[in-house]
Amino acid sequence: MGYDTANRGGGNIPPWVGAYVVYSRAWMILEHLRKNGYGVGRHAVYKEMKRVEEEMAVMIAALDQGLEDPVRDAVDRNTRFLTTQQLAATSR
Repeated sequence: MGYDTANRGGGNIPPWVGAYVVYSRAWMILEHLRKNGYGVGRHAVYKEMKRVEEEMAVMIAALDQGLEDPVRDAVDRNTRFLTTQQLAATSR
């Protein structure tokens, strides 16, 4: 999965408890950022945008590998990119 091709359900969801919810939120965050012009190396001038892009690259790598802690941490740090409705839909 690449930054610009991140899609819901792309790849297998690991067997750890809560993985589906965490992965759903991660895909929503990546989709939001992609739609809003984020991408690896696109905003090297702006420190905050560059930090978010680097963090998203780490999240994608963790998603690909099925690593629980890095994915959970990245989603927790970036829930500001999710709407209340998205959070409610994934908390059921």
